[in-house]
Amino acid sequence: MIRSIHTIRSNINYPYLNQALEKFLFDSVADEDIILFLWQNDHALSLGYNQNLYAEADPEKLEESACFPIRRLSGGGKLIHNAGDLGFSFLTKKDNFDVNKQLTAISKALEAFGLSEKAITGCNYYKYFSRRMMHGVIELADTAISVDALCDQIFQSFEETYALQAIHMGAEDLDFGVITSYEKIFADDGFLFNRNEDLPLKLKKTFSWGSFDLSLEVTDGEITKAQLFSDCQNADAIKKIGEQLEGMPYTCTALSQLITEILVKEEENQMANDLSSFLSTCFS
Repeated sequence: MIRSIHTIRSNINYPYLNQALEKFLFDSVADEDIILFLWQNDHALSLGYNQNLYAEADPEKLEESACFPIRRLSGGGKLIHNAGDLGFSFLTKKDNFDVNKQLTAISKALEAFGLSEKAITGCNYYKYFSRRMMHGVIELADTAISVDALCDQIFQSFEETYALQAIHMGAEDLDFGVITSYEKIFADDGFLFNRNEDLPLKLKKTFSWGSFDLSLEVTDGEITKAQLFSDCQNADAIKKIGEQLEGMPYTCTALSQLITEILVKEEENQMANDLSSFLSTCFS
């Protein structure tokens, strides 16, 4: 049960610092609390956690156009953050995570400015143990809407939706040492620019839940190198599969067993069945 709600708005546009602040809030949210974080980024290309940056964009052109590459913690596909757009993040615990209620707080505010839910793009999700996050972007291009006024309206709608008075968070509630350490991680080339080797064996297919793009090098029946990319929302599962491939036997049985060991939740049944069927065709 939610007993308190908190609001915070970033006054900086540097994407990696906003990501770091989001991560700090995600880590610090209390059990009976929900935080609404509003932010704006400079022009940026936002990638899902497991996407291949090199397949989605030309890094040189990104630099030439002063477009920041961002790798989210959440899954999903790539998004463009335009400088005038407004981002939002809801951070809470599993028992209080209600996507419909959270989106209601945003959509009610948009209605006050004559905008529909179609202005909300790229809602993506991240979970870590009991913690949950939903974030997205409100496209404000070709509108004359005041961002300050919209932020005020969203915070008001947030209070009305949860029937609680929000506590606004300030600098005194933040640990800038921790936030700076996160900023360095998000801005690091090793995090942004994934390994992109041209491996000889490719297993690739798109499913209803997202893409599965696996490249392998196999020596004497053993997987010696592996790269797995995906725009699947279940970023954690894709990451776990990718991390365990190297050193495995390259057999349908071994790969299928790995899939079933990782995808064990009821909501992952379709994903597990799809991948097992796909792998069986790859070895037939």
